[in-house]
Amino acid sequence: MKPSVKLYNSVDHSNRKTILGLTEYNKAAKFLDVGCSSGEFTKEVAAKIGTKEVYGIELMEDLVQSSRDKGIITYQANLNKEFPIENESFDFVCANQVIEHLLETDIFIRKAY
Repeated sequence: MKPSVKLYNSVDHSNRKTILGLTEYNKAAKFLDVGCSSGEFTKEVAAKIGTKEVYGIELMEDLVQSSRDKGIITYQANLNKEFPIENESFDFVCANQVIEHLLETDIFIRKAY
């Protein structure tokens, strides 16, 4: 395995562990995973929250479909632009391994807030 892939996997594992450690149970919560990829980790976080109201935003069409196939309400959108959702719609917003890929970080942070 290349050192860069090994480093990425280590960082990703650490981030996921931290996110799950900070996640609190609240079955009434609406959860949004921004940059949800295929939805695998999204489902893991949703299970820890205990919620059935699970949403995602993803750019790549094949990953959007994979996420939808897992029962996640997924929007296809470019995170350098406004999110396709109403403000103050969610109780928990997660964005793992996302911001470093964006050019318009101010839009992203404002919308996530």
